[in-house]
Amino acid sequence: MGRIMVSILATYYNNYEYVDEGIQSLLDQECDFEYEIILGDDGSNDGTREKLEKWCEAYPNIMSLHVMERDNNKQYLGPVRASRNRLNLLQYVKGKYFMYFDGDDYYIDSHKLQEQVDVLESHPECIACGHRVKVLDHDSIKFFIPKKTSAFEKELWSYWLTDYLHTNSLMFRAECKYNINTDVLRDFFNDNCITYSMIQSGKVFYLPKSMSVYRWTGQGIYTNSSEVVKHLREIMSFDIERRINKSMWLVSCFRHRKHLLFFRNYHRNKQDVAVNDDTMKKWKELIDNNDLVLTTDCYNYVFEGTKSRRLRSFMFLASIMNSICSVLLLFVKKS
Repeated sequence: MGRIMVSILATYYNNYEYVDEGIQSLLDQECDFEYEIILGDDGSNDGTREKLEKWCEAYPNIMSLHVMERDNNKQYLGPVRASRNRLNLLQYVKGKYFMYFDGDDYYIDSHKLQEQVDVLESHPECIACGHRVKVLDHDSIKFFIPKKTSAFEKELWSYWLTDYLHTNSLMFRAECKYNINTDVLRDFFNDNCITYSMIQSGKVFYLPKSMSVYRWTGQGIYTNSSEVVKHLREIMSFDIERRINKSMWLVSCFRHRKHLLFFRNYHRNKQDVAVNDDTMKKWKELIDNNDLVLTTDCYNYVFEGTKSRRLRSFMFLASIMNSICSVLLLFVKKS
């Protein structure tokens, strides 16, 4: 094997029925360089681990498996385990570039890796390259992420202000690993926090071509959560983003304005807390252990009805931002 150009970090937890299709799509890539597939299993108990072991036996030169064991008598938060699995795999990266891959997804373009490498090789100012993905809801395409059909190259602030590329579509330069503050991100290295921490030192390039599928099973870490937990997790991201880059707090506030407004309107809309009490205790423990101040404020407002001065200020700012967006959108439609 020559020099490895790309490391694919594939993470799994009880993805038995999707393993073969996903891994085969990785092996079907046509490119003029070597790549490796680093598999990370989060203590699966449905036969996923055994399938991954067979794949590694069949392709020992390009595949390796790293397992995080679980205590079957202990309750875990899925996002925390997923975060640690992803962080763990980073130490095995040998490629000039790397990317994440969720075990229930799959690639649909055999030139995906080649096209992304070509972009990054010809655009040294870019730290990451992503593309459009198809969202599959059971057997039908539900929508695309993002909807944009034109390529772009953006600075951090511009991208974070208005854009979202699915994390698994993004190829990063290996030096991005050194942007990671593991003390801050240990429990939160998922989705937005992955992207935000990685793109601190360069631009993002977007290819409007659909080259992979994000399978929306309804059983994922995000999709299987209650509305309260989904929005709390977004505010957690906001807290983490402000620690990673304090100068970008206003841009992050704009990005998370709708989540702040969800909590502002929570009691006004008389929404029910449709969550498991034991699970919420685990989330509260995570919030407290990481001293997530704004998330704590949102949690206390939902469950205790108390609203801090800090939360009032952020909610007010989010409301202004949202109103400005509505006026601008109306102006654009009229013009």
